[in-house]
Amino acid sequence: MKRNFGYVIVAVSLILSLAWSKAGAQVTARVEYPYDGDYTGRCMIPLDDIGAMSVAFSKHSKGGKNIFMEDFYSTDLKLLKTDSLAVDRQLDYYDNVLKDGVNYSLLTSKRGAYGVVAFDTRSRQSRMVSGQFKVKNWSLEYPKVDEDRLVFCSTEGKRGRGKDHVGIINLLTGEGRMVDIRFKGLRPHDVELLESTIIDGKIQVMVKAKEDIYLVRLDMDGRELERLCLTENLDEHILTASVSKAGSALFVTGTYAKRERRGAANGIFFARLGREHFDFIRFYNFLDLTNFTGYMSDRKKAKVERRKAKAEKNDKEMFLDYLLTSHDIIEQGDCYYYLGEAYYPTYSTMYNGRSAYTVFSGYAYTHAVIVKFDRQGNRLWDCCFPMKPSEKPYYVKHFVTMSLSPSGQILCLYGDGKQLVSKIFSDSDGSMVKDRQKELLETDDDREDVKKAGLTNTLHWYDNNFMVFGNQVVKNHATGERRRVIYINKYTME
Repeated sequence: MKRNFGYVIVAVSLILSLAWSKAGAQVTARVEYPYDGDYTGRCMIPLDDIGAMSVAFSKHSKGGKNIFMEDFYSTDLKLLKTDSLAVDRQLDYYDNVLKDGVNYSLLTSKRGAYGVVAFDTRSRQSRMVSGQFKVKNWSLEYPKVDEDRLVFCSTEGKRGRGKDHVGIINLLTGEGRMVDIRFKGLRPHDVELLESTIIDGKIQVMVKAKEDIYLVRLDMDGRELERLCLTENLDEHILTASVSKAGSALFVTGTYAKRERRGAANGIFFARLGREHFDFIRFYNFLDLTNFTGYMSDRKKAKVERRKAKAEKNDKEMFLDYLLTSHDIIEQGDCYYYLGEAYYPTYSTMYNGRSAYTVFSGYAYTHAVIVKFDRQGNRLWDCCFPMKPSEKPYYVKHFVTMSLSPSGQILCLYGDGKQLVSKIFSDSDGSMVKDRQKELLETDDDREDVKKAGLTNTLHWYDNNFMVFGNQVVKNHATGERRRVIYINKYTME
């Protein structure tokens, strides 16, 4: 189907003259969509140095079908191709995977239906496979593509009380299956899939079974090949784990707790995985990290230091409990970079006549931590920086985007309403090089100003370039006219 430009108006403007001089960032391109257009659920997808995509669904369905629209842009945000497909109206966009120049848009419904739209950035053609799982209220996490298979972890029902599966979708036929990993004597909610990935043509699944962590290897059709217990004789309890490959070695990193608990971590770890066990595993207490308590008030920080000194005097180790969401490990040369964001749940008291009750009111974020490791898991340096976004999402979100520049710097960026926060660290020792924030006022017209901004998101795009997108209300001072738009800004950091 061809796109009807009468339904969706795209305003593309190159902004080459506006510079964020203090922080070294520059808006080099911008796209706007009308907020109240005929398409909804718009998502932005960076495609490395290939370009970018914007996807959305038609607001109105016909014959039980919605139109799934794809806009393919160059790295300068010039529109290269628009394509559209009719999809089941119950499907929503969930995530994407970029593999060998093909973007796979993953569409799901709570009732088990799925669709995978593959857009080849070379031929600029789309194709779709679809199917139905016999599950409800399911998730699609850690998706990976290899050998014409999409592999992911899925939780059916609520995490911690539901049932976890490994999902496999054949990208040629659309056939899908859910694979259960069972442990004798354990109930389904006692088995948690921490991550799945594909390495050397095998599905590698990190599984938490009660207090132990297993590596379970499956073939590409879901048949189990072997399972290895990785945590025998460990005093620490691994809470989250992520596997990455460098050369012929497999590395695992994540968070741990000194005592078994749900969610709260006491530190991070780095390990190298051998054939049947960890060759080494190194644990780092949060309190051993540089400036981890820097976001606290002076009074609270002094109290923590007194408790820590008292524990050390008694030959004990003090721990702080934190919820930490971990990003994927970044590899460069023989070094590895970890990024995590600390957060906590907040609650509000509501009143109904004479009775009072509390309701969850979102997650508040406090600070982020970056750690650089060598191949032996030794900590080379670490740094922490406070972050207090005004937004309190109702799900665990990654605010910060991080990349490594060729000039030997660590670039971090996150959006908070009308503010764009930029932090640059030295790769040699983790010291702060630049710390700036800038109000998002840029449009393609000097007579315009951004009055409101919401749902501001940042994603690393390629090299020193980031994608910033969300909603804005823009006012033209010459005419007094206001417009509400969905925008994409390309930021280049120098």
